[in-house]
Amino acid sequence: MTKEIFSKGLAKAVPVVGAVVSGTITYATYKPMAKKLQKYLASNELASEEFYEKNKDIIDID
Repeated sequence: MTKEIFSKGLAKAVPVVGAVVSGTITYATYKPMAKKLQKYLASNELASEEFYEKNKDIIDID
């Protein structure tokens, strides 16, 4: 009886623990890459206001 209750509880806990571990690994690997991408895109010439001020006659911004 005790083994059955324990095994049923463990069977329900395994997917939850797996989801937490998977989510943690995904977050830990994506966050640094997202920061690098954000930094790269911010340093791009197209991200600067000066670019749009300099080229506003050929760029149609509404």
